[in-house]
Amino acid sequence: MTKEFVAVLNAVHEKVINAPEEEWEARYNALSQVERDLYDVNFFHFEYIGGGLGAYFTNYASAHWEETLRALERIGALEAYEMLNKACALFPGGKPSANLEEFEDQANDPGLQGLLRALGGFDDVQLMERLELYWRAQGEPRTE
Repeated sequence: MTKEFVAVLNAVHEKVINAPEEEWEARYNALSQVERDLYDVNFFHFEYIGGGLGAYFTNYASAHWEETLRALERIGALEAYEMLNKACALFPGGKPSANLEEFEDQANDPGLQGLLRALGGFDDVQLMERLELYWRAQGEPRTE
């Protein structure tokens, strides 16, 4: 990843989390589509390399799992898309609950965590390369 791209990822991340937690969703919704894609895929990547799918699903950003799937598809990261899609299908009813409390209970279930670990992995370096190529092709956002 280039320094410029890392700076953009950090700037997008700060737009959301550099505020009280109760403002995060509104700030996320104020991002452009490209910024949301950068935010969702970067957060997915960060949690994945830090602890796998189990770590992703026990973090705030996983509330955007549907948006993350669409972003992975848009950037052409089909390997990561397939893995996240399979992971979502492991939840009761075939997808994570829309109710945050219920979702948190589901995500923290030890049985589900074991199934998530068994899914294997994907090329996380290639994922970020695809994200950077997507960002460059979109022409925004840029750092000042």
